[in-house]
Amino acid sequence: MYQVNLVNPAFAGTSENLGIGLISRIQWIGFDDAPKTVSLAMEGRLKNQVGAGFSVISDHNGPLSETWISTDVSYHVQLSETFSLSGGIKPGLSFYRAGLTQLELVEQNDLAFGQDVNTTFFTLGAGFFLYSDNFYLGVAVPNFFEADYYSLKSNDQELEYGSEAQHLFVHSRYEWQINQDVILKPSFLVKTALNAPWSFDTNLSVNLYGKFEPGISYRYEDAISGLILYHATDIMRLGFAYDYTLSDIERPSLEAFVLFNFL
Repeated sequence: MYQVNLVNPAFAGTSENLGIGLISRIQWIGFDDAPKTVSLAMEGRLKNQVGAGFSVISDHNGPLSETWISTDVSYHVQLSETFSLSGGIKPGLSFYRAGLTQLELVEQNDLAFGQDVNTTFFTLGAGFFLYSDNFYLGVAVPNFFEADYYSLKSNDQELEYGSEAQHLFVHSRYEWQINQDVILKPSFLVKTALNAPWSFDTNLSVNLYGKFEPGISYRYEDAISGLILYHATDIMRLGFAYDYTLSDIERPSLEAFVLFNFL
């Protein structure tokens, strides 16, 4: 995970540099109107023990689209010479749109598809982040508020379609320096919608000569991914990832990203 503050606001300000990242992902290539996600995130230390961040995530999936705009505020405490702990909050807004009237229907008089949906929600998340120079462990809930996207009254019954659910993330990474030219970076991400089964990602990348960083990832019962990160300059890194899908969908996904780290 290269844009940690997208999920965990406590990550903002963990270094004194300004970090900016842009990621574009196309899922299940070959399907019409396949899901697409673009995200932009930035974070840094304001002064002393306070960090701040900003992020935008835009999801498009056929007639459905949702955009999240969030800010991050964090506070950092040094626990020892090695470890620090931070806590953060993530207030923001979610803009949801469903173009239901654009769909071709089997039943033309279905009331559930009689109008488009445009809804805005307030969101609020929080997280904690324990970190050192070569290790971190984070826990976060990006949004505590549950909401229904669309409701419809039919025959004196109120029907609800789609919902915003709470999600819990636990994530960690360790950097193991083999020698001056090789650093192993194992990591994991565990995630769940509350009251739903857990899912997890395990990852292993290796930094070679401070220039190239190939890696492999396994997403539980979903995909195996390969990635490459190239340190183009002292402040810019370029990356690309390819997902081989293990589920019945049998379509690959692609992801490209650029990361900046300003001193």
